[in-house]
Amino acid sequence: MIISKEIADKIFKLILEGNGTSLALIGEQVALLKKAALEIVENELNWSERRSVEDLLIVEPSGGNIGIKEIKKLEHFFMHKPLEGKRKYAIVYEAERVTTEAANAFLKLLEEPPEYAVILLTSTSWNSMLSTIRSRCFAFDIKTPLEPMEKLKMKYMEKVKYIHGACFEDYELLEFCLHNDVTDIIKELIEYESLEFQELLKALTELEKNGFDEGKSLKLRKIHVEIIRRFLKKGNKGFFSMFRALRDALNIGDAFLNIRKFVKTLRSVVQDALIISHTSFWNRIVNLDLLEWLMVLVDSGFYLDEEDYLWINSFVRRKISSLNKDLVIHRALFILVRSIWRDEYA
Repeated sequence: MIISKEIADKIFKLILEGNGTSLALIGEQVALLKKAALEIVENELNWSERRSVEDLLIVEPSGGNIGIKEIKKLEHFFMHKPLEGKRKYAIVYEAERVTTEAANAFLKLLEEPPEYAVILLTSTSWNSMLSTIRSRCFAFDIKTPLEPMEKLKMKYMEKVKYIHGACFEDYELLEFCLHNDVTDIIKELIEYESLEFQELLKALTELEKNGFDEGKSLKLRKIHVEIIRRFLKKGNKGFFSMFRALRDALNIGDAFLNIRKFVKTLRSVVQDALIISHTSFWNRIVNLDLLEWLMVLVDSGFYLDEEDYLWINSFVRRKISSLNKDLVIHRALFILVRSIWRDEYA
């Protein structure tokens, strides 16, 4: 299974011993949470294709939300006992999208589920949900599984460092790189390291013009990483001209999505820097291609305020943005530059 044995044992114990059980799988990766939820269901003794139709209901956002109509389907589904075995399962994907109107009906179901009901919620924004719903669920934090990451290392050997960070943070990319040969893409990623800032922006703009696939996602993240490195190299020199150029590049297409992806990469880089500067757990570093550079960065006096990190983390977890996009980009870059540029006027 893709979830750890420790978590799996706890979940199966709750399901086997419970009479009406509600579980929440929480994390940042939608695809990983979906796969984990399905694996839990399919682990049921004597599970079959027929039971996948009769004893399993999957609820997903419709039009961006999960409304009262979807919750009514859940209620109707649990009115009847399971076809076989002792349990019926419902998986509610992206449960944070339950509307206020639907939340009250959903809460009632969670409070008084039939004894044969197992309700699995997945959420990438758990704390945004009603506390009353959260209190009715046993919650488990689902992390990237170690076994496929080890397989990735075995497959690509020393070249794995160029895709390790992307695959660790995106389970779909991890599966793509395991099931396909991305050696040629890795060669392109290496080439990005020698590009100047304006050349990186040009490559970024080209990628953002059309839809993304896994290969483009790998390239996009590496470009983001290299742009971050260029900003830190420049420090406060030329900050505003670089900011304006990056702002224009990120505002092509879905600006909010572009900005969030950039800030997510920024968070990943500063997390690794914090690991090096504050802990001895270097095995937790995900951007392996940046290791030597990160060590130099930390030695140069890298420092990040807790408030700045909390802001970065909060923005990455946003589903929609009511914030001014220019101000978001400016703050993210200012946090980045300020982490190494500190004097009496900073």
